[in-house]
Amino acid sequence: MIINLIGVFLGLFFTGFAMYLCSLGAGQPMRSYIDIISIFISLGVPYGCVLAAYGKFLPDLKGMKLMNKLFIPVAFLGMMIGWVMMLLGVPSGETENMLYKFSVSIGYSILPILYGLILKVIFTTLIASKK
Repeated sequence: MIINLIGVFLGLFFTGFAMYLCSLGAGQPMRSYIDIISIFISLGVPYGCVLAAYGKFLPDLKGMKLMNKLFIPVAFLGMMIGWVMMLLGVPSGETENMLYKFSVSIGYSILPILYGLILKVIFTTLIASKK
């Protein structure tokens, strides 16, 4: 039990520290990694699918396996929604600050993939620990 907790702590620590170093190198605050809409898409849609499929608020092992399968496709769905909104928001004829707007929009549009990958790793570890 203690070894499992140490492993979880080390995994979270190294992931968080790597994110901190990347944000420090880019000159951005750590809060740049937080986007509520991306969290809703990456976690809410798979949870809703499991709730609809099995009818349980707390997923069992089968529900966790289904959520684990859905994290990456749903993350790409969230990215595509971000790209559609980004491209629909491109004004015609405005060229000033377009590179800045695109870089910020692309950064936010790939956050669901980051969240999906993090959730995939966490749930794969949880599923393996239950077997």
